[in-house]
Amino acid sequence: MKTLIVLAAMLTSSLALAGEYTVYGSIHFQKASTWVTANNVCQEDGYLYHKTKDYVVVECSGRDKMSGCEEVPRPLVQPMRSTKQICANYQGRGTCTETTTVAFNQGTVTSEVYSSFAAWSKGGSPIRTFRYTVDACGSAAKVPAN
Repeated sequence: MKTLIVLAAMLTSSLALAGEYTVYGSIHFQKASTWVTANNVCQEDGYLYHKTKDYVVVECSGRDKMSGCEEVPRPLVQPMRSTKQICANYQGRGTCTETTTVAFNQGTVTSEVYSSFAAWSKGGSPIRTFRYTVDACGSAAKVPAN
């Protein structure tokens, strides 16, 4: 009986590690300063939307700007085409002395498929890579936050 239990446990654990494991590239939501895997994002009318998370802002309605404040959820939104600052000149040990603005286009990312979760977690090589285009939101798209 003990042998059967051990064999069943080994079979179950090996099945849990079997099968392909996909690692999606990330989309950068600059306003919230966060990276989100592309399969958790949808796109509509030139904007990328986080499917499940909102960006919380504090809005105050009082005259003194300190009263009547509440946290208000807004859709976490990123334009597909925007700009970002990058370092144009380094000095010494990675100290940036000059920045420049460049175009920042998102919506398609490189993703990797591994033979299993174990292969990925051990730093193995992917069995294939592919370009993943963010899916359309459909009727669930929200109005972009200001």
